[in-house]
Order: sequence, then structure tokens, then C-alpha cells
Amino acid sequence: MGGKQIQLESEVIYLGIRLQCCGSVGGHVKERARKAKVAISRIQKPQLLSMESAQRVFELCIAPVATYGIAVVWERMTKNMLETMESVKATFLKRCLGAAVGTKNRLVYRLVGTGSFVMDKFGLPGTTASSEYLVAFSEKMRQVIKAGELLGSPAMTSDAWRESGRPGRSLIIRVSLHGLHSDFCSGRRCFSAQEYCVCRFCGGQCEQHHVWSCPSSEGVEQRKAVKLAEKSSVGLAESDGS
Repeated sequence: MGGKQIQLESEVIYLGIRLQCCGSVGGHVKERARKAKVAISRIQKPQLLSMESAQRVFELCIAPVATYGIAVVWERMTKNMLETMESVKATFLKRCLGAAVGTKNRLVYRLVGTGSFVMDKFGLPGTTASSEYLVAFSEKMRQVIKAGELLGSPAMTSDAWRESGRPGRSLIIRVSLHGLHSDFCSGRRCFSAQEYCVCRFCGGQCEQHHVWSCPSSEGVEQRKAVKLAEKSSVGLAESDGS
């Protein structure tokens, strides 16, 4: 051009869409996910939002950032790219709940009672990748229900924590997701329940959420703290009429 050789570029950005010379749209998907997570980090104190408001904020403020240009790249998106897109919603919900980053996404979705971010395919026609992803996602959720995970935990027995500004929410969520297994298992530093785990209080099998059924745990300090957090949350809900 003008007697000069045009410099070769591996990718270019045109109207906000990252185009790669190899035809892959992975760069665009990763960039949208990154920008969406930046938008998440700018939301002040998301843990004070009610679950209903949190999901509304996600739809209005986060989803549009993540899905910009989705119609252009949709047919080229792979199953891994869809998982990258899904991670945006999981990240946001974990921040709202005060859950650890490494918490399984399926448990968070089960706790909140929400579905996959890409389950409706953003109104776009189905592809082989989206079908594979949705089958895998549905199977993971079925495994959670089949295994009875979270059943009996304080977050599942009361909805008070779902309202805005609930005290003790982060504690209730953490113990509901992880079950305080390491505090009850007789094994040293055992954080994930195994078939051979034994409760050091009652001597019975110590499952991940054994704390809520253990007949000898009523006086344990960790459980007392959770019970106090539950009472505070429920008490506030009754006082404001929610």
C-alpha cells in the first residue's frame, strides 16, 4: 500500500469484535469475559444485594458486556468457549454470596436456584457445541440433586438470607457449600468427605454436610456461630416484614 509492505497481524479488532487470522473467535470470547469480570469488580458491595436484585443487575449490567457481538461469533464458539462465557455468571454469583472462588459452580447455581447463562442460547439457533454444553451442564445439575448435596444446610432450610443486607449471609453460605467437614472429620486436615471419614464427635460416618445431622454437634462452637447467624437473618426478615 503506497509502495510499502503491509504489516502482518495475527488479529484485528473491528467494531469491538476481535478477529483472528486463523478463524478462531476464542480471543473475542476471552476478551468479553474479561471485560465482564471487570464490570463485576466495579459493583460496590454486591453481597448486600438480594438474590432477586443480584440477578437483575447481572441481566442489565453484566450480561450485555459479556455477550457483545455474540451473534457474529456464535456459530464458531466451541464448548470450552461456552464454559468461559458461563464463568462470568458464576463469578458474579460467588461475589454476591461471599463464596470462595474455587467453589463448584453447580453448587452455587443450585443454591441460588438459577439456570445456565447460555441455556437459552441467547436467542440464537442451536449448534453442535451448544447442544454438547447444555447436556453436560444438565448432567452436572442432576448429579447435585441425586447426591443430595446442600440438603439440610441452613441456606436450604431458610430463605431469609436471600433478602438484601442480611447479617451473617457469608457464614451461612460458606458452611452450606462446604459443610465444615474439616472441623468434624477425625482425619487431619480432611476437607473433602470420603467413604471412610468418621465424625470425631459422634463416631458415625462423616459426610460433607454431616454437621447438620450429627447428634453430638449442638454444642460445638462452629455450629453455634451458624445458628446465631441464622437467627439474626431470620429476625431481621421478620422485623421488616419481608
